[in-house]
Amino acid sequence: MQQKRDYLLIAVLVVALGQMGFNQFLVMKTLSSSSPTVIQLQPSLNAKDAVLSSDGRELRSTGNPLDLFIDGNGYFVVDLPDGTQGYTQDGRFHTDREGKIVDRNGYPFSQSISVPMDYVNLMVDANGVVAVRQPGSRVMANLGQILLVRFMNPDGLRKSASLGVLLETEESGEPIASYPGDAGLGNIMSGYVQWASAESDEPGAIIVTRSGIPGTKVFDAVGRRLK
Repeated sequence: MQQKRDYLLIAVLVVALGQMGFNQFLVMKTLSSSSPTVIQLQPSLNAKDAVLSSDGRELRSTGNPLDLFIDGNGYFVVDLPDGTQGYTQDGRFHTDREGKIVDRNGYPFSQSISVPMDYVNLMVDANGVVAVRQPGSRVMANLGQILLVRFMNPDGLRKSASLGVLLETEESGEPIASYPGDAGLGNIMSGYVQWASAESDEPGAIIVTRSGIPGTKVFDAVGRRLK
């Protein structure tokens, strides 16, 4: 009964937030409680803000130049703690305390591109070239170029839940490396992430999306968990 009450409360909250203009809600159970909680919201996408990738996926602008979307084929390459490499299409990168560009797990690019802490402007172009402008300079200085890889059989990659990346297998074949825009690899779109791409690796996570549908449909979406 407690679980049914929890999800009923979420259904009411989802409808209310939908009426306020929020489009997606990530609902999950926290470690400290068995009750599910809404932990992520995404505002509704206005038509004027919509940007489409080359294959028709909806993207949203984040204003963060290190949010990187691969428009086409390819995976980012990151160095893992054990010295091996992992692969991901999750382009939510940032700089760590040392200025290294790292993914959301803290893994650096295989090229280990570092950004000066005092930079004024940072840009990543379509070919993956990272450049910054520092105080007192009028020119952008290149720091390095992001490497991408592709696989003959990407479905053969193995997802590591503990590492949060994809790993090479015999089925996937060896990675074929090149730079964005070359050898069948996609270009980089800096400052964009895929719309409605909220993901969680946590067990028990539920994603509820409201895309211009009546609130009663949202009740149905959550209500199916009540049964």
